[in-house]
Amino acid sequence: MPVYDYKCPEHGVFSELETMDNYARPSPCPRCGDLAGR
Repeated sequence: MPVYDYKCPEHGVFSELETMDNYARPSPCPRCGDLAGR
């Protein structure tokens, strides 16, 4: 599975391990839980 980078407007960039099927979905920020796009 690839690692994708996401950017939370409040907390900056974080990385998540995701399946290729989920590459376009936003991921929750690990610090605040808000959804962050790639």
